[in-house]
Amino acid sequence: MFNLSWGTVDGCKWGTYLHGVFHNDAFRRSWLDGIRVEKGLKTLRNTYSSNVLKEQEFDRIAEVVHQHIDVKLSLSKYLVMCYYKKYRHSNLFV
Repeated sequence: MFNLSWGTVDGCKWGTYLHGVFHNDAFRRSWLDGIRVEKGLKTLRNTYSSNVLKEQEFDRIAEVVHQHIDVKLSLSKYLVMCYYKKYRHSNLFV
């Protein structure tokens, strides 16, 4: 399967500089199952979609923000502040 000793003396470390390589659910499951087999454990064939899980969590966070923050008021105050910072040296605020 995998030669986990590649690149390390003790075979306990593995890394990648490829951003997102573990985002692929099938690859990640296969890679982890390879480690499980080398450790004498059974493979875990059931998997989940990390994209679905992330979207569910984003929706949950958005709902909490929506319940506890007046987004329209916060955004309007932010925009007024930005506008003021941009034009404060003009004669608009005299």
